[in-house]
Amino acid sequence: MPNLYRDIFDGLHVGITVWRLENPEDPTSFTTLAMNRAALEATRMTLTIEQMIGKRLVDMIPGLRATGFLEQYADILKRGENKDLGEVHYPGDAVLPEATFYSQIHVLSKDSIFLEFTNIAEKKTMEEKLKTSVDELTRMNVLMMDRELKMVELKKENQLLKGENDIPALQG
Repeated sequence: MPNLYRDIFDGLHVGITVWRLENPEDPTSFTTLAMNRAALEATRMTLTIEQMIGKRLVDMIPGLRATGFLEQYADILKRGENKDLGEVHYPGDAVLPEATFYSQIHVLSKDSIFLEFTNIAEKKTMEEKLKTSVDELTRMNVLMMDRELKMVELKKENQLLKGENDIPALQG
């Protein structure tokens, strides 16, 4: 049965990392207990899962110290309440490249949590490209509408001028 659970864990398409806070007074004492393949793929880290297990997060991903994430995770653990973090941007470092994730924290026990996350950087890039395209189409639509309105105006003016030229000259 243990292999079944590991297979399920590794087969998930969402990244999962399980951490334990070794010292409740020190948010930098989070150590990695487990991590699935999707977590490694989503983060595009230069480390392996084996290199992460049993190690402090800040020793493996030094850039975490400056983000405030560990303090936030420790606070969530202390309150004992799961939290939807929404979109979280990581600025990137030598180990973990810059990325935007959709994340949720789940409390497992008094000293352990797990982070569930999906890398949405590609989605964000696609949304930006789509917005740029929509903005360009809107701009083109305005230009085309302005052109059409000007054409209608010129057509009316042309008809008016033709109408004036069609008036017979007064003889006298």
